[in-house]
Amino acid sequence: MPPWMEILLNVIGYAGFIGVAKYHKPSDENAPDHGA
Repeated sequence: MPPWMEILLNVIGYAGFIGVAKYHKPSDENAPDHGA
């Protein structure tokens, strides 16, 4: 696997993680299933 593809996967994975975190943030007070 070429180095640029590894970097691209890392960037996409990080951006996806941030996107999911921001997307699920408002639903924290609606459905507090984390228990934290």
